[in-house]
Amino acid sequence: MIILSIPYINNRYIEELDNSMRSYRYLYEYRLDFHASPWNFPIEHLDDNSIITIREPQEGGIGEHDFTRKINFYKKAIEQTNCLVDLELLTSGKHALSTDNLILSYHEISGNLDTEKISEIINLSNQKKSRYLKLAIPCNNYGDLNIIADLIKNSHKPILWAGLGKLGKLSRLLFSMLGATGTYIGRAGHEIVPDQLTDKEFFNFRHLVGKIQFKIGGLIGGDQVWSSLGLRFYNEYFRKKQMAAAYLPFPVEDLTDFQIWLHSDRILPEVYGFSVTMPWKKKILPETMSDAISANLYLPGLEELHDTDSRAFRKAFDYLGIKVDDKILIIGSGVMAETAMALLNSRKYGYIHARNKSKAQELARQYRFTFLSSEQLPNFFIDLLINCTPVGMNGENLLQVFQLQKPPKAIDLPYSPQEHTILTQICHTENLPCVDGRLFWKWQAEAQLKIFKKQLRR
Repeated sequence: MIILSIPYINNRYIEELDNSMRSYRYLYEYRLDFHASPWNFPIEHLDDNSIITIREPQEGGIGEHDFTRKINFYKKAIEQTNCLVDLELLTSGKHALSTDNLILSYHEISGNLDTEKISEIINLSNQKKSRYLKLAIPCNNYGDLNIIADLIKNSHKPILWAGLGKLGKLSRLLFSMLGATGTYIGRAGHEIVPDQLTDKEFFNFRHLVGKIQFKIGGLIGGDQVWSSLGLRFYNEYFRKKQMAAAYLPFPVEDLTDFQIWLHSDRILPEVYGFSVTMPWKKKILPETMSDAISANLYLPGLEELHDTDSRAFRKAFDYLGIKVDDKILIIGSGVMAETAMALLNSRKYGYIHARNKSKAQELARQYRFTFLSSEQLPNFFIDLLINCTPVGMNGENLLQVFQLQKPPKAIDLPYSPQEHTILTQICHTENLPCVDGRLFWKWQAEAQLKIFKKQLRR
């Protein structure tokens, strides 16, 4: 069950939403405390798929409201529309509102997960009449997910989950695995709480609506995982094939914390695999794989690591028709630069430049490349330029930044919100052979999809 939280801005806003969004399979929560006069809300827009909430500041709401008036408004709305109403559990003893149309809620809007407090809240909820218990509590590490799932088991009524904190968004996508019945999302641009999962973000996972169980995988990385092309690519494939699987964003700060959660009895049987991006491509490698450069595909069920970036580089070299005696310049000194260098090891005309001079010189010695200084770049002719830096993602012109001549061929790994970086735009305009970041990403993603599909058939 997906609940879309909507701030009550004005009546026209509510009418426009009704006209544009009622076709979605959501319940609708109207946050009336966002309006100076909640009592002016047009009740005729409510039905039994609606929730109204007037929250107080200590509960994460806006403005103080007369409690008795709120209860009377709730009663009127229930009587006329059969809607649901939300009331904070710890204030519920002040009134006689005991109804199956009630959601009792608990909000901990700061701090970390307090296991004892949540256990008390669930026990208190078990003693009161309501249809649901809503929990809006912090989830800051992967260990919290297992703790929350164990706590939820003790509830006598269905749980509506609204995770907060560092893993708040992800925990909402995983609500059914936590044992919850539903979760909350917000409207993009009108989020109810900071860092709330929005309807635009949830769009990639719309095929999961109504599914209680599904296989999970996704992308392990930093906060950038939420903007990955993979979220749309893989989930669209699962949607079209009607597969009960999801490709989710897994922001990881502590790899050990993530892997302990991942290998728990509750989670591991439901996992098909993960893409891996920075900063974990090297760090995910065990000591027994000290000769490997990096891994960007992780199959925890088989304890296997793969490198599909190398496959994409080989495909790019074939696509561009690279010759043995071509002069190749690699910009960058990170994992992708090293991956390319390993494939081009010992070439007669291999060159590298990076802002991290010491690291670039170390790689040059390791892979028998030649290091080029900044002073050498402007007049140096090359046959292929490989950009393994982020330069270009934010509109920078790589050729100007490094004072490079226009290359006859290029591999430009960054991809920007626009269709092209400046470098790839130059290549397309002048008909210069080029592999851009999106094409490179697609090649390695297609290789990963084949492996994921095999795991999902197991």
